[in-house]
This record gives sequence, structure tokens and C-alpha cells, in this order.
Amino acid sequence: AALSGATDLDAIALSSADLAAKGALAADVAWRSIVVGTISNLACKTAIAWSLGGRPMGIWTAVWYGASAAAGVA
Repeated sequence: AALSGATDLDAIALSSADLAAKGALAADVAWRSIVVGTISNLACKTAIAWSLGGRPMGIWTAVWYGASAAAGVA
């Protein structure tokens, strides 16, 4: 989930939801894989923002994405 989520979150979300709906994957595992993929995606985007936008952009992005990730984990 972490590797897949780094580049594309749609695939992990759709496949996890589909497997959970079919009963092939427990619902708690499905939502956790989606959360892990989301956090991985946010971390990747933060790294890109930091490298392309510089330190101020990276810090701003890290703060807001960090708050979003914290809300997802809570």
C-alpha cells in the first residue's frame, strides 16, 4: 500500500474497496491499507513540493499534509 500510494492513490483505494466488498479482504485491513497509501501519497507530494518549491513551500506543504495525515490516523 505504501509503495502503490506514493504515486497513485486511486488504484489502492479502488482495489481495496472492491476486495472488501467481495469479502476477499477484511474491512479493517482495507481501510488501513487506504490510510497507509494516503499517507505515503502525501509524503511523496511533500517531497516533490520541497524539492521543486524550496524550503518555504516544503514546510508549508508538510504542515498542512501532516495535519491531514494526523486527522486520517485519528
